[in-house]
Amino acid sequence: MVVKTKKERLNSSWVYTTITACPDSECQKLVDAMLNKEKAVRSKIIENQEREKVLRDKRRRRSHRRKVVAVQTKK
Repeated sequence: MVVKTKKERLNSSWVYTTITACPDSECQKLVDAMLNKEKAVRSKIIENQEREKVLRDKRRRRSHRRKVVAVQTKK
């Protein structure tokens, strides 16, 4: 049974969250396990996106420094 659905913007993506509940306790345990697994996957995706951004920024800075040094040595 769906209790609540929400939509939120996360970086450049939309994340849809559906909160569900079961009248049966065994069913609820399965649903909770599924939700925890999905939450872990989303957290890992966010971590990877942030790590990629840091690496991309470092590469850009390093590339810019090389260009500046190359221009200075030509003079």
